[in-house]
Amino acid sequence: MDGGRGAVENGRGAVENGSKNDAKDALPRAGHLRPEALALAQRFFGGEPGAAPGLRDRLKLVPHVVNVDDWAKRAPLSRYEHRLLQSYNDKPILSRPQHRFYAGADYFEMDIDVHSYAFVARKALHGFLDRLRHVVLDVGFVVQGNAPEELPEGLLAAVRVADICWDRAHVLDLSPGAELAEDALGDDQGFLGVD
Repeated sequence: MDGGRGAVENGRGAVENGSKNDAKDALPRAGHLRPEALALAQRFFGGEPGAAPGLRDRLKLVPHVVNVDDWAKRAPLSRYEHRLLQSYNDKPILSRPQHRFYAGADYFEMDIDVHSYAFVARKALHGFLDRLRHVVLDVGFVVQGNAPEELPEGLLAAVRVADICWDRAHVLDLSPGAELAEDALGDDQGFLGVD
């Protein structure tokens, strides 16, 4: 999906580099969004005057564990965890209010603070952390359409996360004036487990 800052998928699987307004300008080139979803996406990314109050609070994540059965065996997951995962797989989740958005001339960034989730959700997520090494997770991003003119909704973006070594992640000092240590991204294996 993303070939780096300023690169946007053109809807046909290729990545294009475009103007400074990529996040906004690339949407019409996407070709797969219906006019209703496209208008909603432009208001969401552009923060245009026509944007409804709380429009960015309508961002939905659609998580899909690609290898549920394989992961259940390799992790291992209990029968209860496996059934729970199967029942909630592909179910949309509103990201609010645990998100923040940052936009610049050539990027749009979203941070989701999972530490702000409800206790039960945090506890469930924490229980899976040490077993996420073998999970293949696809996440779709959709802006919820509330009015008839905003429907049907369209997929804005998607990302695949796989082979993450959570135990190798390092906490970065992001305080003003802090310098990034040379080994901040991990050892030779790295956070993504790539040699």
